[in-house]
Amino acid sequence: MALLTLPVVIVSVEESILPFQGISEKPAWHSGQQNGKTIRKVVLPGARSGILTGTILAVSRGAGEVAPILFTGAAYYLATLPHSLSDQFMSLGYHIYIMSTQSVNVVRPCRYSFATTLVLLLLTFTLNLVAVLIRSRLRRSH
Repeated sequence: MALLTLPVVIVSVEESILPFQGISEKPAWHSGQQNGKTIRKVVLPGARSGILTGTILAVSRGAGEVAPILFTGAAYYLATLPHSLSDQFMSLGYHIYIMSTQSVNVVRPCRYSFATTLVLLLLTFTLNLVAVLIRSRLRRSH
């Protein structure tokens, strides 16, 4: 999932750092600061909203992906939580898929599918709302 969502984060971080290219390095260099200190004190605080937004959008995208999860070890039901990275795990997207396609009775699992879809949508909308609120707060403080 990290490889799948990495392009979203890379593009977001790149877009948030581009305005600082060349602008913030020259004054910091002339004042005697080192490159690492310049990045830490000038570039990262200015690009913070874009980095946070890209991270939250990547998590939101990863939450809705089903196909990669099917091939990496998703289980329909587990009585306990996974204890290591190689254990099977549960996913809302996979649960929706199973409830929608694998039931003999079509009507009975319908409400569970709708409830699971509602939870997944609320989770995604909440993460995106948090991203918007963080960006607006950081832009006001800048």
